[in-house]
Amino acid sequence: MIEFRDVVKRYGEQLAVDHVSFSIPEGEVCVLIGPSGCGKTTSLKLVNRMLEPSGGEILLNERSVASISPDELRRGIGYVIQSVGLFPHMNVAENVGIVPRLLKWERARRERRTDELLDLIGLEPQLYREKYPAQLSGGEAQRIGVARALAADPPVLLMDEPFGAVDPLNREVLQLEFAALQRKLQKTVVFVTHDLDEAIRLGDTIVIMKDGSIVQHGVPEDILANPADEFVRRFVGTDRALKRLACFEVSEYMQTANTVTRHEAEQRGREPNGDGRIHPVLWVTDDDNALVGMLEPDPDHASRLAYRPYVALHPEEVGVQPPSSLREALSRILGQGLRAAPVVDERGTVLGEVRLSDIEELNQKGIVR
Repeated sequence: MIEFRDVVKRYGEQLAVDHVSFSIPEGEVCVLIGPSGCGKTTSLKLVNRMLEPSGGEILLNERSVASISPDELRRGIGYVIQSVGLFPHMNVAENVGIVPRLLKWERARRERRTDELLDLIGLEPQLYREKYPAQLSGGEAQRIGVARALAADPPVLLMDEPFGAVDPLNREVLQLEFAALQRKLQKTVVFVTHDLDEAIRLGDTIVIMKDGSIVQHGVPEDILANPADEFVRRFVGTDRALKRLACFEVSEYMQTANTVTRHEAEQRGREPNGDGRIHPVLWVTDDDNALVGMLEPDPDHASRLAYRPYVALHPEEVGVQPPSSLREALSRILGQGLRAAPVVDERGTVLGEVRLSDIEELNQKGIVR
């Protein structure tokens, strides 16, 4: 969908982008990251001709962007920036509908599209349609910015540190919401950030830049497992093994969980295990199969294959939901002092479990020391 061919951008004698070549397949998120001044935002702005290259070529769906007028090009590309850039004198509906209006969509169609997008980003149309930017929180304004970028259903999105100005809690929420949106919409996205955790969470591929050049380009798990040089090794940090776990979803490594009813759990506590086997953990469920507790082996009664007394649990504190990452599962495992974390759905129903032994095995296979 997007291809950089030996692209150069000069400002006088300074090379901001130095012979950069890479491509982004349709429907994937490519994250550009690196230290300040590395050329990541400059590269993004070359795609929609906010800046013009000094050399090389950028192709959009096999067509040179230089052959497309800037107005036509930009109306087919969604653009989201850190400061949101909502027009203060326009309400939410007018802001979201600005590009469809420029494309001469009929009013009824614009209104339908606006309501559809507000629903999609989790904002009630009746409550937000008539609000003005000054009446929105930072997180709400950023959601509206994303909705505006999606209004004309462009195949390509350019996102320049879109969540950088939002507080950490809302930032994580926005990241998760964007990831969920992307799974539905499958846009081709160029995403600029300085946050490595954000790049790992959202990127199908990552381009690490330094001094206008690409230092390493690949999928997040490969970059974290095999840094190309000392700069990349320092950039991804000494905790890269932990960061790498964020690249894998719990659903990929979920094992069958052993469950018992609350009544069975009360019988098994400090009693011999009837099936003659001891399980690392038994998850206790209620009549609706929702997680309510656990049983762990009792090391003081190992010869009798017994369990400790039943312990009550809160699913939201112990369980992880798809599409949570193995990093989140490991956090729950360590935080609760367990050997596994239950995988649950929104109702707390036990779907399976992620085991510490499987996470350890994955880490040993992946990280090159």
